[in-house]
Amino acid sequence: MASISRRLVKSGIEGGFHLKLVVKNGRTQRWDLTTRIMLPKAYWSQDKRVQRNHPDYGRYNEFIDRMEALVKLKAIELFKVEDISESVVFKTLNNVVLSCGSIEVVEVPETNDEYIGFYTFAEQFIKESAATKAPGTIKTYKQALNRLRAFDPTLDFDDFDLNFYYKFLAHLKEVGITNNTMGKHIKVLKTILNEASERGLNTNLEFRKKKFKVFKEEVDSVYLSEEELDILFNFRENLTEAKRRICDFFLVGCYTGLRFSDIANLTTANFYKDITGSYILMRTKKTGQQVVIPLNSRIKEILSYYGGKMPQAISNQKTNDALKVICEKAGIIKEVETKKRKGGETITQVWKKCELISTHTARRSFATNAFLAGIPALSIMKITGHRAEKSFMQYVKASVM
Repeated sequence: MASISRRLVKSGIEGGFHLKLVVKNGRTQRWDLTTRIMLPKAYWSQDKRVQRNHPDYGRYNEFIDRMEALVKLKAIELFKVEDISESVVFKTLNNVVLSCGSIEVVEVPETNDEYIGFYTFAEQFIKESAATKAPGTIKTYKQALNRLRAFDPTLDFDDFDLNFYYKFLAHLKEVGITNNTMGKHIKVLKTILNEASERGLNTNLEFRKKKFKVFKEEVDSVYLSEEELDILFNFRENLTEAKRRICDFFLVGCYTGLRFSDIANLTTANFYKDITGSYILMRTKKTGQQVVIPLNSRIKEILSYYGGKMPQAISNQKTNDALKVICEKAGIIKEVETKKRKGGETITQVWKKCELISTHTARRSFATNAFLAGIPALSIMKITGHRAEKSFMQYVKASVM
């Protein structure tokens, strides 16, 4: 099906922008046709027309409408021809554009502002964010930007409307992206667009509409109960020294609620003692919040084994791989059913519980066990560093496994 969109693209002439007609046939075929119309970006509206502040907007819009109609008619005619080459389509459509001629230029005030497009700004924003955001967040930003480029490498601020939103989600489903990952990509896009709007680079606020939403689907996750933690703690004696370090590192997370990156950064300077007891005092890497966490007897026993220090960390991925083996040997093999949405379908799988254990299970285990023990959610949140109760409750799995 033939579709045409309009784009204002920076030309080689200083301060100038050319109007292009972008012709598409389905998802895979596209032709960019450069017209002879030039005007400053300031006179181009969100609905892809010359704005009323241009002294001759009516004549310009009439000319563009007529040219677009002629190109579309010819495109529909060409797409009916079987096995027509893309080069023939481009040459024919380009001739239609050229045959329309040009429009007499009316003197308009010049603008000296250098235009910064969406992708240029997004790259700049990610680069700036690296100074204050965690590496994992920057990785998420880059992944979202790569998905947008794969969908349409020519996207600009004016393109982000509900039409884009639904097409982008359909594209992500088509390539098998899970619902939660789709939600993350939309969240990143809205973050970038909000920042661009604050800086005056974006005037298209369609992305703030209710339907242009970030969504998150609750997924099945596991936690280790107090009984399972007892099993794992006692099983440490049967492990090699290397495996024991991994197990102890994980258990510290289960008893503190700290993220993997924060546990890996713990030093003796983070441990202190006063008349009320022993504590961990640190500022978390992701949120920058200062947390105070009391040390239970098991953390003290683990620290004592390593001379008052934390067991040395290895990579997150290697830790995850080793934990699955350790938990299986410890007998944490109860069958667990998980469900998730992917590509528009609900996928149900049955796993051994040990197969679902990761470093993040520690944080979820701490939150859930503390909640089940009757500790108020707000008190637990002061330790986990959660700012919103809704976000914290996603970690609580009080009724499963």
